[in-house]
Amino acid sequence: MDHTNPHTSLNAILDEPLKGIRGTILTFKSDPFLNDASQCYDLFSDGLIVIQNGKILQVGNYRDVAQLYPALTDKSSETQKQTLRRCCRAPQKGKWSE
Repeated sequence: MDHTNPHTSLNAILDEPLKGIRGTILTFKSDPFLNDASQCYDLFSDGLIVIQNGKILQVGNYRDVAQLYPALTDKSSETQKQTLRRCCRAPQKGKWSE
């Protein structure tokens, strides 16, 4: 990193690679107490969340979203999915499972 240029670190941040999280995704669009409950959410059984620079760029069905981001490989998405599986398991007998 070039420390003589104050914009170098900003450019590095802005050029973060795409990250993907693949799995079952539930998103809410509106309040089910005010609207028909079936119209208040989207459920993607095989979904993909695309993230860059800490912001969500896209959420949807994996097959639809993945083709919009060819730089995001299945390997990076699968790595994120495996990481989430390890982090998000329910405790068993008072201990977190591996």
